[in-house]
Amino acid sequence: MNKQRLSYEEQATLLSKRGLVIDDVEDAVQFLSQVNYYRFSGYFRYWQRDPTHGDNQFIDGASFNVIRDLYLAEQNLVIACDDLLHPIEVLLRTRFAYHYAERVGSCGKFVLGEGFTHPPKSIARPIEHYLLTNLNRSQETFIAHYREDIKEEGRYTPEAYEHMPVWVAVEAFSFGNLSRVIQASRR
Repeated sequence: MNKQRLSYEEQATLLSKRGLVIDDVEDAVQFLSQVNYYRFSGYFRYWQRDPTHGDNQFIDGASFNVIRDLYLAEQNLVIACDDLLHPIEVLLRTRFAYHYAERVGSCGKFVLGEGFTHPPKSIARPIEHYLLTNLNRSQETFIAHYREDIKEEGRYTPEAYEHMPVWVAVEAFSFGNLSRVIQASRR
């Protein structure tokens, strides 16, 4: 399907034609110029007749202001949660790196799986697989600084990270993989 670009005014008009009540068109256009229509459209679905089957008409009384306010409330919740959770995430990264370096070693051992308990092979991949994936995807300068150009089949090998301190690597781990290494570090 080849979708055509719509101006912000045309986007507001389309919503109105589909039955969305827009009290202040200028305000709606301003909002649509700040929030991608596609991102915002995810919130429409609860007020549309049957979007799964292509009926994008809005139910009677659906209001742009209500949907916008819901979107803004969720964004504020995301900010509040990030304000609360970010310091905890930094603390977990810091403490994990500190204790891992103290107990197992500072450099390179984490990508070899040293110091981690491993699940049975039939259940999951070894923890080092996930860590290598994060490190190999990273474009961060601080990761590239410690990564040597040792590859197999186009991917960096564990040996490429032999000199990387754990406190550097941990900053490239996804939060999910940080949780995995913490869990796998329990003894």
